[in-house]
Amino acid sequence: CPKVDKVFGPGNQYVTAAKMILQNSEATISIDMPAGPSEVLVIADGEADLSFVAADLLSQAEHGPDSQVVLCAVGMDVGALEAEVARQADALP
Repeated sequence: CPKVDKVFGPGNQYVTAAKMILQNSEATISIDMPAGPSEVLVIADGEADLSFVAADLLSQAEHGPDSQVVLCAVGMDVGALEAEVARQADALP
């Protein structure tokens, strides 16, 4: 009897590969679903807090180079947002 019945949660391509190996093994461990690349669409206007918008964009982009991050900005200082994204990215471990 396996020590794990089911594996849940998101992940990058390595997590997906591990889940598929487990699901197809003789251990009969099930998975919730194979995770794909992360995607996010952030819609923000000039009144949005730049630190929150930057954090939302980075929260998905950090999952890997195949993650898609899209921003739809209206009336926003995109240069200031780029600076905030760079500031927060530099602070990440």
